[in-house]
Amino acid sequence: MTPISKSLLITVCSILIMGLAGCEENQQNDPQQSAQSGLLIQNATIVDGTGAEPYQGDIRVVGERIVNIGDALEPLEGDQLIDAKGLVVAPGFIDMHAHVSNIHEYPQAENFLRQGVTTIANSLHSHDLPWPLDEYTANLEMAPNVAYFAGFNWTRKTVMGLDNRPPTDAELEQMKTLVRQAMEQGAFGLSSGIEYVPAAYASNEEVAELAKVAAQWGGIYVTHMRDEGPKLLESIRDNAEIGRQAKLPVHINHIKSTGVSNHGKSRDALALIDEIHASGVDMTVDIYPYAAFMTYSDLLFPAWSLAGGAEDFRSRIKDPVQRQNIATEMKSIFPQQAGKDFDSIQFEGLPHIEGYAGRTLADYLRDRQQPQTLDAAIDALIDLQYQGRFAAIYHSMAEADIERFLLSPHTMISSDGDLAVSREKHYHPRTYGAFPRVLSTYVRARGVLSLEQAIYKMTGQSAQRLGLQDRGVIQAGNYADLVIFDEQSITDHATFLEPHQYSTGVKHLLINGQLAIQDGRLTTALPGQTLKHQQKH
Repeated sequence: MTPISKSLLITVCSILIMGLAGCEENQQNDPQQSAQSGLLIQNATIVDGTGAEPYQGDIRVVGERIVNIGDALEPLEGDQLIDAKGLVVAPGFIDMHAHVSNIHEYPQAENFLRQGVTTIANSLHSHDLPWPLDEYTANLEMAPNVAYFAGFNWTRKTVMGLDNRPPTDAELEQMKTLVRQAMEQGAFGLSSGIEYVPAAYASNEEVAELAKVAAQWGGIYVTHMRDEGPKLLESIRDNAEIGRQAKLPVHINHIKSTGVSNHGKSRDALALIDEIHASGVDMTVDIYPYAAFMTYSDLLFPAWSLAGGAEDFRSRIKDPVQRQNIATEMKSIFPQQAGKDFDSIQFEGLPHIEGYAGRTLADYLRDRQQPQTLDAAIDALIDLQYQGRFAAIYHSMAEADIERFLLSPHTMISSDGDLAVSREKHYHPRTYGAFPRVLSTYVRARGVLSLEQAIYKMTGQSAQRLGLQDRGVIQAGNYADLVIFDEQSITDHATFLEPHQYSTGVKHLLINGQLAIQDGRLTTALPGQTLKHQQKH
């Protein structure tokens, strides 16, 4: 179903639910609330998050909710007025994957707010789940809303450490218990980073057993797949099988086709996802709009070499035979993950060597007067991993693949970003600019998507995937998560060389009815909520 036809269905259903009030010219939730003073947004171009065409109107907010949407609503005594003439009002953007488990330390999350993001899915891949989740979130104060997931990697590591083996029956039951407890405490489903240790050692059947627990609570399965390069199609099929076995929806985070040898594989991937849908498995994806990804150095190494942790890896490297075996496998892995040269790996920084934030593997080889050869690069990577793994940006994707993925009706938007807490770290620019980049580059500059298509992918479609029934769409009764921006100027500024630059163009941002950004300035408000999955157990 196309976004537009979906939007028509949503609109019809909304009218039926709202009854006679919904058939009036104005959308009105509670007449008494509508008569209360609050915040009135006037003269807006409303893009409502359903995929429908923009329309002109006013929006009244009282407390946390939208109470009225109409044409030329009369201001009430005590109203706070926002003149949105020439501006777009849309639902606050929903980030389908970011790393915010440390939001208690940096609750304002400014780099997300300035993108227009009001809700973040903290779908864990390699990161740990704050535990116990209910105790952690009980007194949590933050600006954006956050949805949490039961992390498969965290669960396996908690029970089995970094062992490369199947779980015993007792260990599997322990892992199921942790997932069950997380779901009871409001998790939205099970999330995994199967490319990372220790999840890389798990079979599809093991993952499906834990996913079945999430399914009992009406949850979804969210994943960073086992392989996003040469085995992309196989990984998609694996996830379809997990969804089929566990009988729950599957959502793939940051879909991509990595490695210069895999450019163009988006065509086959999207055709396969269509086939999977036709077979009865509900599969969706998200993407960030950059031709480079960022992750740890672990993915350049065979998974078996990392089993047991850093000390076990060092022991293997000291054995000449094992080191040679590792290097041999890495020669096959490198072109599957990296770009066409050694500049394609750009360090976030090196933990024990200063001065390499933003510099590349090629720089590292030149500084040590080493040849620009694959053998020299592999030796350097092994030595760096021996000192402690590092994070890097991998410039190894194709713009044509990004555009194809963006156009798919199954695709939403994510940042895969971090809380930008230190200017000394060399973040991927997605941390500062993913959502404005969709609007400035793929809507305004290239015309790949229409404005209403892009907003739907950032809001209503994401809310549907997460089961957020009262967010993601501008309608009376929904939470007032709203972004007000200049369609002609909203822009990302972060680059791969200079990432520490906030996006611009967001004039006002409301989260649960409170202004988190007002007239382009960050407020001190922390109105965000820990969102709880609406359980169906």
